[in-house]
Amino acid sequence: MIIAHVLLWVTTAALILNTLRRLRGPIDVALFVPVGWLVLIPLPIIIRGDALGFAGAPRINLEVATSIANVTFIALQFFLSGGWYARLSAVVTSWFQPEIQNTPSPTLPTRGRESRGNFPPPLAGEGQGRGLRRARRWVLALAIVVTALAFFHWALMPKIPLLEVIQGMTDPHQLALDRENSAKLLLAPALLKYVFTWNSRLLFPLVLAAAVLLRWWRLAIPIAILGLLYIMSPLEKFPSMLFILSPFLAIAVRERKRIYSPIVIGGLLVSLLGPLLVLQSTAISNSAHRILHIPQPAVLSTGQTGNGAPAAGSGYSIDAAVRGLSDLVLRRIGTGPADVTYEWFAYFPDAHHGFLYGSGWAPWEVLSAHRESPANMVGRWAFYGKAHYDISSISAYASFIADGWAEFGYLGVVLGCLVLFALAVVIELTRAFIRDPLCLACYVPALLLLTSTVPIGGLLAILFSLGIVLSPLICLAYLLTGRRTPRRTAALAARLNQATSPMA
Repeated sequence: MIIAHVLLWVTTAALILNTLRRLRGPIDVALFVPVGWLVLIPLPIIIRGDALGFAGAPRINLEVATSIANVTFIALQFFLSGGWYARLSAVVTSWFQPEIQNTPSPTLPTRGRESRGNFPPPLAGEGQGRGLRRARRWVLALAIVVTALAFFHWALMPKIPLLEVIQGMTDPHQLALDRENSAKLLLAPALLKYVFTWNSRLLFPLVLAAAVLLRWWRLAIPIAILGLLYIMSPLEKFPSMLFILSPFLAIAVRERKRIYSPIVIGGLLVSLLGPLLVLQSTAISNSAHRILHIPQPAVLSTGQTGNGAPAAGSGYSIDAAVRGLSDLVLRRIGTGPADVTYEWFAYFPDAHHGFLYGSGWAPWEVLSAHRESPANMVGRWAFYGKAHYDISSISAYASFIADGWAEFGYLGVVLGCLVLFALAVVIELTRAFIRDPLCLACYVPALLLLTSTVPIGGLLAILFSLGIVLSPLICLAYLLTGRRTPRRTAALAARLNQATSPMA
């Protein structure tokens, strides 16, 4: 126990110090992801571990696994700051940027670590116009796709929870069941349900960020309204927060701002409005019905729901809003991920009588409609029947180290760390094309998803369920459509030379 404590304290302190050192530079994966990890996993274990009941062998294994992850993030920070990554980034950017476009151009003023990285110069003249037109075509095509998927998802939902709240539904159990039926229990093929998740978590924020970066307000405003309604329609809180934050963070990354800059802090505060509106939706609806004298459906349960939600049938109040926001920040975000992660270490291998030995990662099982996910196993064991968690499909989504532990113990933790390291490097490579609005729009939602998923999601969620890998794939496809072959580049260079020659 003492050795586990020491390992956790030392590695956490080292990660904090190295992360603080990186605060002098602009936002990147090696800064943003470790910050989210530190706030949600190591620090709550250290500060609140005893109060949350962490004890015995599960706590020892949790602390050692967390220490391994801390070392992985430290290694990632040094790798992305070193020469190996600089050479890798240079190779990637040179492959997609024609030689004729890589002419010297004025560079932005840099300070300290901000000068690191390989950012190709912006296109000039006719090349810039073609690039903007190509980006707009891509954004418009993606906007059509996300809009069609949103309406198709709404059409498949038996009931839309947000619409039920607006109409006056105040039964928490029924709303919770309708939420499940609109997502995990939706009567649709498993792959289609994953596509809907990709649409809300990644594609909608990507399109909104791209439209804002392109200053295409005729598209950005309707996408913002439609996207927020769609993402909030199952009464999910955190996705709406990421959706609102995406354009703020995209501008901050483009302008090479620091993580504590006003636009990042302001965007974070504004993004809390999404979860707060979901938390207070029932109370706001009750107040509106009462003021307008509109009858409501019968209330089947009253009192607090046990998770900070307002009492059924009660109206909106500032006190309830403050309690809901405090519950969101302090319990759901502050201690929830660490608590759920601990339950995985308590469930595997003792309560489960062994590890999963790769069955939870089997690709042929992911799309099975009858798959029993490890998160559901832990959720029913640890939380079902407690604190008003009375839906049998409850899932306890935990951090990637918990997922790795459930499969192979410490070997699974190490494998998860290696996969996460590689994915972070791939996502960071998209930032090398920071001058291109669509590439930047691909980078930011993936950065936010990775930051928020690492403490609460396993490898399948990171790699597949949430669609994070779609971001570099979309960026790659976009770059390939604009890449010139050497023959085309030479022909263009000859035409430019002919046009600028004195004899022309």
